[in-house]
Amino acid sequence: MSSSKINFRHILIEAILIVFTVSLALALSEWRQQIKTDNLVDRVLVTLQDEMQKNVESLEKAISYHEKLVKDLRAGRHVMVGLPLESLPFNPRNDDELLSFIKQSIVTSTSTYIEPIEIIYGDEQRFLRLDKSINEIVLTSDSIFVYGTGNIILRSADVSINSWQIAQATNSLIEMDYEMIKMLGEATSSVDVYQKTSEKAVELLYGNGTGVTSALEDMFWMEKDLLVKCERILNYLEEEY
Repeated sequence: MSSSKINFRHILIEAILIVFTVSLALALSEWRQQIKTDNLVDRVLVTLQDEMQKNVESLEKAISYHEKLVKDLRAGRHVMVGLPLESLPFNPRNDDELLSFIKQSIVTSTSTYIEPIEIIYGDEQRFLRLDKSINEIVLTSDSIFVYGTGNIILRSADVSINSWQIAQATNSLIEMDYEMIKMLGEATSSVDVYQKTSEKAVELLYGNGTGVTSALEDMFWMEKDLLVKCERILNYLEEEY
């Protein structure tokens, strides 16, 4: 009888030790996993902060450039061509010599020949007509400028939200609060729309050019909206993490 009691007590102690050991192992494993998760979240947040800072800098440059470009295009003051007079091997005040230069140096360099090409006058101003486009010619004391809607250079902002994909792939989102996830989702959606609009502007630019000013204006306002969203994320990171 005594032997049975001793064996039972021994078995009970071993069972308790096994349960304790397993619980301790699970707790240690969970602790280590939490440390890994915390380190991963910290790295994602650092990457996110760097990415947002680069977005802000790129957007500020694009906004400044596109604001002036759209304003010039709306006012018909975008410089298509600007050359110093001393570099020209002809008299730019002579219509025939100017047209000959344009046909030889500009028109023949394109894949298609443009007609008509002529110098026309209106309201005491001089214009260059290329097909359907009418472009103002302005002579200063040392340069000649042709204003129009051609020769537009796009400078789209280089924006990305790669941190969002990283956070999703590593399950770091579960450690982020709702407000951060919401802001990242909205910014990611805006970046996608902005990139598609940029692609559309490029297509218009290398097509017939119709509607490119409106596309540029859309890009400008999207850039301003994205700037606000990226700055908001940066501020939130500084305050909450």
